[in-house]
Amino acid sequence: MKQITPSSDDIGQRLDRYLRKIFPSAKLWEIYEALRTKKITVGGKKLPESTKLRAWDILGVDIPEETLRLWQKKETQTRIIHEKLDPNRILFEDTDILIYDKPSGLIVHSPDHKTDEVSLIEQIEEYLVTKWWKPSGTFAHPALAHRIDRDTSGIIISCLNRLSYEHMAEQFRTRKVEKTYHALVVGVPNPREWVINAPLLRLDTGRTDEAKVVVDPSGQPAETSYKVLKVWTKSDWSLVELHPKTGRTHQLRVHMAHIGCPLIGDRRYGGPNVVRFPELKDLHGRRGHLLHAQEIRFELNNQEVIQTSKKNFTLSGLL
Repeated sequence: MKQITPSSDDIGQRLDRYLRKIFPSAKLWEIYEALRTKKITVGGKKLPESTKLRAWDILGVDIPEETLRLWQKKETQTRIIHEKLDPNRILFEDTDILIYDKPSGLIVHSPDHKTDEVSLIEQIEEYLVTKWWKPSGTFAHPALAHRIDRDTSGIIISCLNRLSYEHMAEQFRTRKVEKTYHALVVGVPNPREWVINAPLLRLDTGRTDEAKVVVDPSGQPAETSYKVLKVWTKSDWSLVELHPKTGRTHQLRVHMAHIGCPLIGDRRYGGPNVVRFPELKDLHGRRGHLLHAQEIRFELNNQEVIQTSKKNFTLSGLL
């Protein structure tokens, strides 16, 4: 673990502003995520981003060296966004948040910029800047309130200012956000409606896209409720509605594989047999596992918001 001691000039500065200073190429969400997951600590403790630095503080940074080098490097040229945000997929937009119906195959963020692949957050920023949004202060980039995997499609929320980000982060932290997913899975879950309580342990490889999660008694508590919506007996697959109570990495995929009904197309947790359905190969032009973030419920400006995706498996003609 790398240790960093702030200079005397940095004493009294907010923790997040100091981190933005020493890691100029890090996105704001990356800094928040590192603080949340204790990849960056102060005196060995997890502290909020608003913490004011003190003279005796020592920061612990448990970030791969390659990532740190990229964070510390000042960008010398503007990244060209070749793939634009699709306005038809914007479900809601105001000065606080933007809700997007993400297609399968689109990464939500690209921390290393090693390839020309454009991330969703880059598309959102480019879209907003051309309209009205201006980076300011410590909020130099839009920040995602949550994540979904590259191959998962559906609803995702981007926050456009600090207040909205902190508001959404608190709702996720206190589990006040309700999310509904639809998945096509191998076989038929038994019973057809149940709650899966199985702790999950992440085997960290240093790269998010290579993360492997397993059910393990020493892992973090994880809870998913499910209900079978439809069964195709001859084809041996089911449409399942999923409600994650917790938000662990790959939770829905691992939990469904754990009960013997992995997501169709999920090679990582389902093995080679999960791609044996040629009639589903080109469903919505998808790649990978068949999981869709169908609906999200949260509070905004003291009112409940219920946002439903306009894209779902029913549009495929299968249902």
